[in-house]
Amino acid sequence: MLCEAAELGLIIDPDRAKQVLGRVPPPPPFPPDPAAHINNSLTPAWWFLEILPHSYYDPVDKKAKWEIPLGRRRIIPEKSVLHATVIEKLQVDSTYKPTNLPVERCIEPTRKFDPGSLNKDLLEPVGVPV
Repeated sequence: MLCEAAELGLIIDPDRAKQVLGRVPPPPPFPPDPAAHINNSLTPAWWFLEILPHSYYDPVDKKAKWEIPLGRRRIIPEKSVLHATVIEKLQVDSTYKPTNLPVERCIEPTRKFDPGSLNKDLLEPVGVPV
């Protein structure tokens, strides 16, 4: 579709087009920092939505139900898989004490990002003039 738009006279930034189409590798991701400050996403503006009823699926009763959440934390079932950074955060930040962590849990290890593992086909042009 981009080719057709360019043929019809749309001015296209070639560098941005290559980035959007995945023809240049993405920047490396930032490594997780367990000591970083936690952002509170439940800001005062969101509290308005917390007093409105929300529907949810109850897997025990196998039907949809309604509730008013009032900032209630999500339930993390026992034996859930948690990322290793959760454990790292617990170790380095004494103020981090989530009440919803399961006692029995599995840990997914942290993996390093390898730009060489990207699909080489995405990095090569495929005949799209940009």
